[in-house]
Amino acid sequence: MILNSRAKFIFIMNEINKTHLGIFNKYFFLKILIILNRPGMHLFTCSSDKCLPTGDLCLQMRNTEDLFRKRNLKISKLDATWIDFAPFIVSPTEGIHVEVINMIASYLHLNINYVEAQSLINPLAAEPKFKENLYDFSLVPYVNETTQFDKTIPFTEDIPVYVTPRIIIDKKWQIFYREFDNRTWICFSVVIILFYLLFKFIHLIFPYKSNLSVFEIILGVLLGSIGGVNARTVSQKLLLTLFIFFSHLFTTIYRSKMFDMLKTDLSAQLITSRDDILNSNLKIGMPGEQFVGLLQLSQNPFELGLIANDRVINCFNFTACVDRVVFNKDIVTKRLIKAMHFLIPAIYLDSKGRSLIYIIKDPLGVPFHFGILFLKGHPLFEKFNKNILLLKEAGFISHLCKIYENKYERAMILAQHKQALKYSKLQLETLGSTFFMYLFGITASIIVFSIETFVC
Repeated sequence: MILNSRAKFIFIMNEINKTHLGIFNKYFFLKILIILNRPGMHLFTCSSDKCLPTGDLCLQMRNTEDLFRKRNLKISKLDATWIDFAPFIVSPTEGIHVEVINMIASYLHLNINYVEAQSLINPLAAEPKFKENLYDFSLVPYVNETTQFDKTIPFTEDIPVYVTPRIIIDKKWQIFYREFDNRTWICFSVVIILFYLLFKFIHLIFPYKSNLSVFEIILGVLLGSIGGVNARTVSQKLLLTLFIFFSHLFTTIYRSKMFDMLKTDLSAQLITSRDDILNSNLKIGMPGEQFVGLLQLSQNPFELGLIANDRVINCFNFTACVDRVVFNKDIVTKRLIKAMHFLIPAIYLDSKGRSLIYIIKDPLGVPFHFGILFLKGHPLFEKFNKNILLLKEAGFISHLCKIYENKYERAMILAQHKQALKYSKLQLETLGSTFFMYLFGITASIIVFSIETFVC
């Protein structure tokens, strides 16, 4: 599982694997790595760029277990593994130190509550009926390396129950992080000013006088004006074009970042029907036959439903699916748009009544909506962040997760009966086409500048 807190990452896995470590380093740029070995008793910390499959360099660094002993912390063990919907779940075969859970939660500014249930909680099943209590783990007996902790703990009314720690997100937690630091914005401003001064100087050398130009009319159409925009100088035109270009560029980055955060919350693509499966670009969950073999030995119907033609077609565990399913049909986006449309003020609607959140969902539609993005885009982002955060705290994202959980089993059963599933690598044509439109637009603008300045 990966937890993100202000550009610092923690990755916990039960087996050191060079392939998996390389993939996570490539996609997530890990700053801190915590490795938990398979028995769950030894835990090491190291920098991600120094960790090797053997863990030798990790062993040369301070052992977390030794750190606990020096701080006189009691080493009790709770059988738990990291899962998406229940961050820690009871397991009879693997364990983790309670102090590790608390340390990570403290580091990430998270609170932890513990859920008790009469049966083992399946994180992919529908939300079970459970009681939430705060447990004092000082009552948990000490467990050494040779003793396996019992999977049931009689905490309440002498009834054996399964105890599952669940992370409670602090109100200060943010879904979206700052896309750029101050230096990025300063550099961007300096570039714009330099371009403005350069073309202002060119304009002084080659005076340009004319009525409303073709470019001004086109720019006016893009900005939603009927009579065009009165941009009298080439420098003003280029300034506007650059501002629009970079606004779209940042919007694209923002949109991809937003979708990535939503996918992280939802853990996997929202598959609601057989067509959703067949129309999606499916990706192998984890390379190697060992992982598929483990799934084949599993008695969990949710896990068995992930296999088709001996290939993993979807993810049930974030750590076991680094190459997540492509959002080919924007299933999550469509659900969010419908539920969040009422949050968008009328001032952010275009002439067809569509909100900005509707426009930015479709990369191909972004270049054709210069107006609403240029004139109204930036103020909405801050408001959108606040609304998303409120939705998160109100349980809206959790509600989407429940929808996914309820329909997940049915979709996976349908997938099992289909023997002609096609697999493809992660595709970036959508993002590439967006940047192609940007490149086309800026090239056309520069050509217009050149013609109006030096020919006309």
